[in-house]
Amino acid sequence: MKTPEETTHSFHGAQFFSNFDAKAGYWSISFDEESQLLTTFRTPFGRYKFLRLHFGLCVSQDIFQQRIDSILDQCPGTVAIADDIAVYGSTEAEHDRNVLTLMQKAKHNGLTFNSKKCVFKQPQIDFFGMRYNINGVHPDPKKVTDLKAMPTPTSKKELQEFFGLITYLSPFIQDLSAKSEPLRNLLHKDVPYQWSEDYQHIFDHLKTLISIDASLKYYDKLAPTFLMVDTSQRGLGAALLQPDKQSDGSYSTHNRPVAFASKALSNAQKKYVNIEREMLAVTFGVKRFRTFVFNRPFTIISDHKPLEVICNKPVNAAPPRLQAMMLAIQGYDYTVKYVAGAEIGLADALRRLPNTSDTADGTIIHQSRILQVHRGQSC
Repeated sequence: MKTPEETTHSFHGAQFFSNFDAKAGYWSISFDEESQLLTTFRTPFGRYKFLRLHFGLCVSQDIFQQRIDSILDQCPGTVAIADDIAVYGSTEAEHDRNVLTLMQKAKHNGLTFNSKKCVFKQPQIDFFGMRYNINGVHPDPKKVTDLKAMPTPTSKKELQEFFGLITYLSPFIQDLSAKSEPLRNLLHKDVPYQWSEDYQHIFDHLKTLISIDASLKYYDKLAPTFLMVDTSQRGLGAALLQPDKQSDGSYSTHNRPVAFASKALSNAQKKYVNIEREMLAVTFGVKRFRTFVFNRPFTIISDHKPLEVICNKPVNAAPPRLQAMMLAIQGYDYTVKYVAGAEIGLADALRRLPNTSDTADGTIIHQSRILQVHRGQSC
């Protein structure tokens, strides 16, 4: 199943959106006779078999997604993740044509929609937990409100719930892993849960990092692509950046974030020298954004001058550890460019931590309905 990251960037340039929710999607797929027998189960009233695809089978999601993809294969301006289908168009006429095509395909293939959950011709839609419009991707306002309203956690369980929500919003938060590392250390089994002012400061700071107005731009296959990386003693940060297209067809000199990614360093990685951590950040960023940078030229931006120097040398001229990292991304078309920290701006913001003392530092359907519908003939 494709991820939202892989599908929703096709929304680039769209001004009109519609959302469809497949109704009883699994049940629209019939089993053949042989497959029906494999689903046989025994009850006090006899043996029964499922006649249609149902929840509980490990392959149900894949089979359903495959069917949806086959239906939408000839539907322009349409993407689907599970039973959530989005239709878009850069003009009203294009959008309407795409909706009509989807409806015709759905009717022909016996796919029905839940009318109560369908949304038609809107300037923005909520799709798979995010909000999309012509300006880009935005966090779900409800999730942002829930995050900001969360009280101070009083136990590890409550802290885990906080991380569950903030991790969902991590694409909008610069360098979440490093900034949240002290709090994540509290979740370790061998660490007693003792809240302090330093933890409170980090907790409050993390809640301020995301807002309803936050946005990420759609990835543009034709635009110049930049991967900005930086490191700290705690973690790695990477940002995928692209400029906006101007009215005259050229691209602006100002880059906007397409996505952020971060990763906490392991105890062993914390012992790496600077150049090794910088190269580790490069390999992390390249692999994390492989969907966008593979088979396309892109520029890696770093404020670490030695990184530019060593990447312009043959691989065998680098130390063994760096060689392994360089070989891992050898199949990508990239150039490394040094930019001074004072000019880079965003990259340093990726790794900056809240100002805390070292004391916080440390090593983040109702069952009856299904049975009623699917209790087929005795066998």
